[in-house]
Amino acid sequence: MREAQCDVHLAKDIYRRPSLDQAIKEFTKQLRVSILQEDHREAVVSITEPTGAAPDDQTVREFLNRLLDLSVLAQIEDDETDRPADAEALSKP
Repeated sequence: MREAQCDVHLAKDIYRRPSLDQAIKEFTKQLRVSILQEDHREAVVSITEPTGAAPDDQTVREFLNRLLDLSVLAQIEDDETDRPADAEALSKP
């Protein structure tokens, strides 16, 4: 018998809060994700089905993959925003 919830520790240097909020919003119909604890290093989230039952493993993996995708995209956007104009000019052939 599976536990009714899945607790996941998410490192803040990888998983960004805005990305987490977006992933939670996108998976509202499939999962209930609650933030149990959060500090400057990590967030701990609890994942269940909306009914409170144990979540499907595949759906949890899809949620975590989407969260990672959103976090990577946000990091890329930040890197491009922080990139000096001279560096961008130098990178062009």
